Amino acid sequence: MSWAIPEALGPQFLLDWRQTDPVQWETLTEKILTSQQDYEASQQGFWRKIWHGIGGAKDAIDPWVALIPNDFGLAVVKTGVAVLCKVCASCPTYA
Repeated sequence: MSWAIPEALGPQFLLDWRQTDPVQWETLTEKILTSQQDYEASQQGFWRKIWHGIGGAKDAIDPWVALIPNDFGLAVVKTGVAVLCKVCASCPTYA
């Protein structure tokens, strides 16, 4: 297995443990912390709140969606909104 990993990954992902210096470790640590902070910030984003808000309000939205008539191609709009609400409601919320 030790031969498969270097062949599957490009040279930019390989790390020679014997030739690393502390500066490279500090740079790697900074990149990891920055990535973690960016991810945590994205969990509090505007669109994520809207997505989970739609999922939480699915029961209130469904009766209004049912009022959309099926005439003039509005059945496609009605189905799209219903699917969107269902997908939003099925997403797990992370507090």
